[in-house]
Amino acid sequence: MIYNKLKVLQVQNIIIIPKSGELFNLKQFSSKWLNDTGIIPISDLSGDSIFAQNIVQAISLSNKITILFLPTQIQISPIIESDKSFVSEIFKLIVENIDNSTFGGLGVNFHWSIESNEVSMHEISRTHFRHIDNKITDFLSDDSSVYGIYISKDVGMNVRLKLDIKPAKLNISNNECLIFTFNFHSDLDSNESKSDAIKIVNNVDEWYKISREVLDLL
Repeated sequence: MIYNKLKVLQVQNIIIIPKSGELFNLKQFSSKWLNDTGIIPISDLSGDSIFAQNIVQAISLSNKITILFLPTQIQISPIIESDKSFVSEIFKLIVENIDNSTFGGLGVNFHWSIESNEVSMHEISRTHFRHIDNKITDFLSDDSSVYGIYISKDVGMNVRLKLDIKPAKLNISNNECLIFTFNFHSDLDSNESKSDAIKIVNNVDEWYKISREVLDLL
């Protein structure tokens, strides 16, 4: 099926969680700590940033990055589809300067949407994802049915890709689209979890490339 389509990167982030049974101590994530570590200079901190007991959200005025610190996770979100080396460097600075000695897990995430004003998402999902000779598909299929797919596979470096594709509607425009949720996940259960995490994030260009190659198959 050949049709014009709009591909948009809706979400990109890196999430790291503490070792099982542990929490991140938010007291350490002060504006001074962000400045002294070179993560976000005080002069670049937005007035919308939050420094509270149970949440720290550091937003850069230069519109490059937002970092959310919670007791259960740290989420690094580039505000634009920025230079991946910049994101890797910010991640490295956080990991190297944090009090926790080990981590429990890491996820590199890309959420893409595909829209078309030529072909309905109903037709696209039926063409690409309706499984012939599948008992569940056969039982549930009718003219109103839409389809998706879930795939999980190892992609190297102790990283497993979890890909979920499904029809949806965009929050702002309410336009019909296909949402591609790429989660490159790794369980970090060794004493080398800091160095392992840095190596995985340094490979972020490869994870991004895989997501683009999948999109280009449609």
